[in-house]
Amino acid sequence: MRKIHISQLVSPCVTRARGEEASNRLDSHIGTDRIAIEFDGVEMVSLSFLDGFVAGLVKSHRQEKVIFVTNPQIEEKLARISGIRNATLYCCLDGGIIQRIVPKSYRAEDAVFVPSKEAVRR
Repeated sequence: MRKIHISQLVSPCVTRARGEEASNRLDSHIGTDRIAIEFDGVEMVSLSFLDGFVAGLVKSHRQEKVIFVTNPQIEEKLARISGIRNATLYCCLDGGIIQRIVPKSYRAEDAVFVPSKEAVRR
């Protein structure tokens, strides 16, 4: 399995457009083997970035070739994206075994955007 750090594809990891860009750049690295995408040392990885990245993988039917080497916080975001996009994703936490990410169910009433700081203070 080949390993690639996310910073080799794109930086910073904060917008959906950057996620799509990283997914497109991954094309040149994907062959017949799986690729491990590492997030070690990355301070910020937004849900939008991961959604754009996964959307690009799903669109080109490559999501099962990618393993996310990550931490529990990013795994939680990937679980949410997996549930929303109905995508099969895999991760490896702390050098452990590769496991399928359990999709987190999404309910329409779940908050996805807070319009103002006032809404958070209530």
